[in-house]
Parts: sequence; C-alpha cells; structure tokens
Amino acid sequence: MKRFIEAELRKWAKSKRRKPLIVKGARQVGKTYIIKKFGEEYFDNLVMLDLERNPQWHNIFEGELNPKQICSDLELVLNNKIIPGKSLLFIDEIQAFPKALTALRYFYEEMPDLHVIAAGSLIEFVLNKISFPVGRLQFLKLNPLGFVEFLHANGHEKAVQKLLAPPQKLSDTIHGFILRQLREYFFVGGMPECVLTYRDSGSFKKAFEVQSEIITSYRMDFAKYSPSVDNKCLNIVLTSLAQNVGNQIKYLKLAEGFSNPTIKKAYNLLVLANLS
Repeated sequence: MKRFIEAELRKWAKSKRRKPLIVKGARQVGKTYIIKKFGEEYFDNLVMLDLERNPQWHNIFEGELNPKQICSDLELVLNNKIIPGKSLLFIDEIQAFPKALTALRYFYEEMPDLHVIAAGSLIEFVLNKISFPVGRLQFLKLNPLGFVEFLHANGHEKAVQKLLAPPQKLSDTIHGFILRQLREYFFVGGMPECVLTYRDSGSFKKAFEVQSEIITSYRMDFAKYSPSVDNKCLNIVLTSLAQNVGNQIKYLKLAEGFSNPTIKKAYNLLVLANLS
C-alpha cells in the first residue's frame, strides 16, 4: 500500500539537517507498517523495538541517557547491529516510556549520523508532561488514506494519474468513474485495514465491521487519556463529531447534559489523540 508520507521519509533520510523524527497519528493509521516498510527498503538493516509490548526494555532508557550505551544495550537484547548511516533505529509506541522521548535529543547531539524514528499514538499527552527537547526533533503526521491513496490501493493507477496531472477537462466516462470511487471512499474511509478489507472482499458490510472494531478500540483507549475526563462525555462527543462533519456546532450541542468546560475538555483530548 503506497502512502505519500514515504516521499517525506526519503527526503528526511537524505537531509543534511536531519534530526530524530517523530511520526504522529491516531492508532491504526499505519504508522508501524509504513516505517517498517521504509526501513526494510531504504536501509541495510532495521532495528525495531516496541516499548508498549516490551516494558522490560524501559530500563535501557534510564540513567544518563548515553546514546552509545543505549545502542550497545539494544544490540545485545535485540541481537541486531546498529550502524550509523546504514541502520534505521525505530522506537515504536515511545509514549509508553516518556524518558525515551527525552533520550532522542542526545541522539541528535551525540550520534547525528544514526537515523532514528520514533512513533506513537498518544504522544501529545506525554509531550505536555516532560522536559521536551525543543529544536532537536522533527515531526511528521500520518493520517488515514486520502482519496488518491485509496485509488492507488485499489489498483486504479490511471485514475491516480488523471487526478495528479495538471487540471484538464475529463470525459463524462472518467468523471463518472471517479465519482463512483469517491462514493465508495466516503463509505469505506481511509483506515488501512478498512481499505484492504474492502479491496479484497468488495463488501461494504465487512469494511463496516472493521470500522466498528476500530471505534471500539478507540473507546477502550479513553481510560488512557485522563482520569479527570468523563468517559461518557468523551463517547458522546466522539459520536457527535462524526455526525456533524462539515457543520458549525457549539460545544454545548456536542453532548447535552454536560457543562461547556467538560465538553471542551473532552473535545480537546480527542484533538490531542488525533481523533478530531
């Protein structure tokens, strides 16, 4: 599945002013997949660690945060060589141990030749709580598939070429085809698993089932946002936002029965989680 962010990742890798990169985005938009794909295709070797699945590795980022020592420890536990200029170090779900975010500044200062990418779904919640290395990191955001990416994923290369070409008059046949595809995109959406399910099955029903699973996983994440936020309000606001796409609406209309400050706080947290 081709994503436009791949070109941005290649540009980052070649840049002379490259810094450790943080890729942000909501859960299940494809961050892990696209970074792994980039690492395997562009570098001699990919060194990946997931700090959410492997809490036993958190202690690597304790102490003095010496990048060379961190790499030495990672080589041992991952049984993989880390070579500046040839390896990509990918730290996934970095928000699971905030001190690892702080460590990124030292990679920039002491090991600038090493390509380092970090990713996480709730990074914004952590950035507000740590001493953040301003000016020593770069950021990219991965969103769900756009319409052109959706066309590409479904094998409609000619339509992609038409849409990316300079503006031109399209025949009624081509225009009608693109409108039908746009309608399908509106139903399926841009979450990678939904797109792949629809591509492989041709079934809206199966795509809707995946959508439901993703929404459920988002709602299960609400407990991680903040203990001071009303989960019921978060649920209602999330549903209301989906129902009012494209409309202007006041906070009070997003969740009846809750105060304006409560609703605003819930909305702001959904924005931080890249769900709004």
